[in-house]
Amino acid sequence: MDPIQGSTFPFVLHAGRYTDILEIMENLIEKIKQTIENESLFAPGDTALVMLSGGGDSVALLRALTVLSGEFGINLHALHVNHLIRKETADADEAFAAALCGELGVPCTVERIDVGAFAQANGLNLEDAGRRVRYTAAEKLVERLCEQKGARRSQGKIVTGHSLDDRVETFFSRALFGAGTGGLGSTRAKRGAIVRPLIGCERRQLREWLSANGFSWREDESNEDVTRTRAFIRSNIVPVCEELNPSFRGALERTMDLLSDDDALLSAMANQFARDFSDDRVVGEHIVFNISFMRTLEQTMARRTLRSGILQMFPEASRMDASHIQNLVDHFDCDSYVQDLPDNLRAEVRYGTLKVTKKRPVDTWEDTVLDVEGETDLGAAGKLYLEEVGADEISADPFSATVDADVFLGSLSAGPARTGERMHPLGMEGSKLLSDVFIDAKVPKEQRALVPVIRDASQVVWVAGRTLDDRYKITKETKRAWRIEWVAREEL
Repeated sequence: MDPIQGSTFPFVLHAGRYTDILEIMENLIEKIKQTIENESLFAPGDTALVMLSGGGDSVALLRALTVLSGEFGINLHALHVNHLIRKETADADEAFAAALCGELGVPCTVERIDVGAFAQANGLNLEDAGRRVRYTAAEKLVERLCEQKGARRSQGKIVTGHSLDDRVETFFSRALFGAGTGGLGSTRAKRGAIVRPLIGCERRQLREWLSANGFSWREDESNEDVTRTRAFIRSNIVPVCEELNPSFRGALERTMDLLSDDDALLSAMANQFARDFSDDRVVGEHIVFNISFMRTLEQTMARRTLRSGILQMFPEASRMDASHIQNLVDHFDCDSYVQDLPDNLRAEVRYGTLKVTKKRPVDTWEDTVLDVEGETDLGAAGKLYLEEVGADEISADPFSATVDADVFLGSLSAGPARTGERMHPLGMEGSKLLSDVFIDAKVPKEQRALVPVIRDASQVVWVAGRTLDDRYKITKETKRAWRIEWVAREEL
């Protein structure tokens, strides 16, 4: 970013819009104050962590809040994240932010994080990676600041410099690539711990206020890179809208507010449906929807309910668009359907349920000879326990099998199912492919590699947790019996 001195900033005032720069200076603080009051952004004693990049919006935010902090009883703290991209410029931004905080008497924390390396490691573009890094750093810092003050976490606010122009650009970006009313409602003044006091202010107004006071800021040259969607919208779409209607920002703001209000009502309904229609849910792990219940909803509400439930369990899954959700709704009637979702999620429609889980790498393991009278570690597939028991000690636990040891051909081993492998399921005449056994037992395809198949020489004895081979069942002639128990890795 390059430094911009307020006294050199060119005023471009539209006729009838701004008649006096002094009026702009007076009105801006009042406008920010009204936003804070109307949206209840702060409560007395709150810690307000300002995200300070050094750009015009964040500088205006910090300076305005230093004026208003006493009135609202908030404790200011600033965070500057050095992305370590374009090193000299980034270091100059860091020095500017630190100097500004020193001038204003605001404590400042600087985090230096290699965003380029983070983006490469996580398969993200630089913009998305930078945003994630900044917010993660902010969440950790605000939690630490609250602990130091002995305050509740709810008393910590992450304060960003998003303006009305940011909201307009977000609207166009989402409209161009597809979004529902929630997305088109765009950025609001408050979302959880994140608050945006400048959301009703125009970017031009903020810079005119800074210039009129002789305050400097730094400009990020990447904002002029029209190969980036936001910069293209700012340079090409917004000017055309302004030419057609000089007051279009205010008109679009009202439209976005109406969309957001409608979305809030529908979202409250969807949140309740998501809770009522999911049979199993663990934050950060999985959510399982009951499809028979989901089918009772109109498609519009079914889509909202799916999105709501997924976001409840995976708050980071913000990149899902309408097409991802519609695809899932369209496959409610499938017996088997798998779809990868953004943010490393996977959705599976199987046997009347839709399960969304965090994708994990599939671990491999190899055939292993079982230890007699003891425990055998199968690695990714868990553990097997083998012990000699009485022939009458038959367990009803599906993860335990009692087998006739007198018919063994040799030592037992365990390994993944093999292609084309067959067995004689208990009580069935003839043989059956293990792949069909898994299908009948409703074992998802991607999980089958971690289900141990216990073998006697090359014959299948037991598909762990599923079915015993009829040739190894306990009979009246059985004199020696062994019990095999499987504990899957996720249960250890």
